[in-house]
Amino acid sequence: MRDMEREMEIRVGNLEDEVRVLREEVYRLKNLVLELAERFPSPREAGRRYEAQRILALLELKSKLKSESK
Repeated sequence: MRDMEREMEIRVGNLEDEVRVLREEVYRLKNLVLELAERFPSPREAGRRYEAQRILALLELKSKLKSESK
């Protein structure tokens, strides 16, 4: 009976260790995903940035043309 209890305690301890390792791995992967999300915007966000840059460039061009025509 004591042997079975001891064996179960060992198994539980091993499972707790595995859970701890898996939680650390999930935490590491979550941080990696967040880092990658910061580095590489989604296609939608990249499209918005491109459109914003294009509009700013057109406004600057329009402003230059106005100042040159005066």
